[in-house]
Amino acid sequence: YAERDGIESEVERIPINWEGTEEVKVEPDRPALWKRLQRTESTKESYEFLDRSRRLNASPVGLTITVGGAGGVREWVELTTYEEKKISPDLIEECLNSLRKIQTEGQVTMEAKSLYFESGQDLLDWVEEVKTELGPSEIKQ
Repeated sequence: YAERDGIESEVERIPINWEGTEEVKVEPDRPALWKRLQRTESTKESYEFLDRSRRLNASPVGLTITVGGAGGVREWVELTTYEEKKISPDLIEECLNSLRKIQTEGQVTMEAKSLYFESGQDLLDWVEEVKTELGPSEIKQ
């Protein structure tokens, strides 16, 4: 209970479950958006990310691709998309090929704000493959 300048307020109690974590439910047959930042730090990791995306029907959302600017390379070229722009792995690879013609040196790095999956099962397969866990507020279906 609180009171000040004639204004009164009751105590609001918010229960917190300290014992366990909230269960994350993913419906396998429905599309899913995984709202977790995905980042690659090398050309090898970037192409592995694209291959996994292609295999598991995932489209990066809010993508930034950078070529160069690391490992002693001072020049770089970068492509940044709108934060909700969904792009297929095949189109990303086409863009990447063009960017690498402009900037021939340096590592390819990528950052995606989230991943869109054609099915929840594809998301579950991705999570199993990269050996991670889903957080309760990360999934939108």
